[in-house]
Amino acid sequence: MPWQQWEQTPWAQAPEGRSQEAQAWLNVMMPWMQQQVQAQQWGQEFDWRKAMDEWQQAFQQGQFGWQQEQDVWARAFQEAEAQRQQQAVAMQTFGRRWQPTTRWM
Repeated sequence: MPWQQWEQTPWAQAPEGRSQEAQAWLNVMMPWMQQQVQAQQWGQEFDWRKAMDEWQQAFQQGQFGWQQEQDVWARAFQEAEAQRQQQAVAMQTFGRRWQPTTRWM
């Protein structure tokens, strides 16, 4: 603080000769007052519950997107495996002449 004596502080109303007692009281109470003010400021400026809800929602949406990607890949692998098995059965049944030599676009 820029002032040296308790009586010089702008908000001090300490009686004469009790400046040290008032300063001791302020030293004890200041952390509690600061905590209260900061708690009020954080409560007004930042809503933790809302932030956590938004984070949870974004996380779940990300997980859902990842699950969709996994489903797409699994379906593609299943289709490729089914096609390979179908080609293997056709090769056993009809021989090599069954597969066309041209590629369809």
